[in-house]
Amino acid sequence: MDRQLALLQRHYAALSPSSPALLPSPPFPAPSTLSLPATQQFLVDRLLGHDQTLGDERGAHDWKRLFWRRVTKGIEQGFSERSAQGDVEVDDEEVHPDILEAMVDLLSSGSSAGAPGTSTRVYCWGDLAAEPDQWQSIRTREEGRLISGGTTGLRTWQACIALSNHLIASPAPVFRARRILELGAGVGLLTLVAARLAQQGQNGDDVRRRFVATDVDEKVLETLQGNVRTNNLENLAKCVKLDWELASDSVANAVELQQWRDEAFEGGGEPDLILGADIVYDPSLTAHLASTLAWLLQPRQGRETAPEALIAGTIRNESTWELFLHECRARQLQVNAVDLQVPGDQSGLVGAEGWEGEGEVRLVRIVAQ
Repeated sequence: MDRQLALLQRHYAALSPSSPALLPSPPFPAPSTLSLPATQQFLVDRLLGHDQTLGDERGAHDWKRLFWRRVTKGIEQGFSERSAQGDVEVDDEEVHPDILEAMVDLLSSGSSAGAPGTSTRVYCWGDLAAEPDQWQSIRTREEGRLISGGTTGLRTWQACIALSNHLIASPAPVFRARRILELGAGVGLLTLVAARLAQQGQNGDDVRRRFVATDVDEKVLETLQGNVRTNNLENLAKCVKLDWELASDSVANAVELQQWRDEAFEGGGEPDLILGADIVYDPSLTAHLASTLAWLLQPRQGRETAPEALIAGTIRNESTWELFLHECRARQLQVNAVDLQVPGDQSGLVGAEGWEGEGEVRLVRIVAQ
């Protein structure tokens, strides 16, 4: 299977980027290539043939309608280009009937004519040269809107995909930890990827790892729990509400914090690894987030290894990111920049690229001094 077409299949499954018009070429085939019978057959077999959500969900419907419209226009343009170049075979070719049928079905069911709705997305990773059934994958149900129900937590963001890819490329922090906690987990992609990595990397290791995905919004937690169930990871991951403001006064809230720890880690305990992605965006929350990290990272008697936090952020506002780092250092936390790793040969998740108006993604490792 052509690697670029395999990459296109991953974009299609993940509904990424936000609009099919933003898909670069490659992996989107050039018109002359797109019009070839073999390319069209690939799209029918690998995209339509594996598509279980075509027309079933508002968000997926609108994205795929635009995708197949781009495909059909590209095929027709390719016919014209090949004909102008003297390719006589093009006279006997036409758009594959299954592609036309999909386009008609999508057009006849209408459009939401507004912001994208809820959809199921499939994020895949693994060797592009392998068959798709050999790829690893995570399914999430999420919103296409930037803000839905008053929260940004119902969709996957750029830094989450970048940190997920970092762990895929360099999973040692996950393998070292026995308890992993995510702050501001949202729909849960990062926790779910880490849990899947732990499953795949056990290699006879019978030590039971535990993943705790946290958020504060009830709707987000409901969606998060549903995504854990969808991926059959209830035996590894649980969802727990955590309000960062509690740790800002850890003395006054000591009882409540201990109760939270008992619930999160089933009788007590602390995380060995803390993850967070795209959680540094509101200046008013940076002090609460830093206090939460200081509380979770503080040295405790009986800990075999010092805990660490990996926090990835998309730099939309340099001053907000710097304020977060300042708040961490003010609480005697050591902050070090980490180079983001990327899986080789484009084998990671798609979606970290091509975000219009977004800044670079940075990763820091935070530990107690």
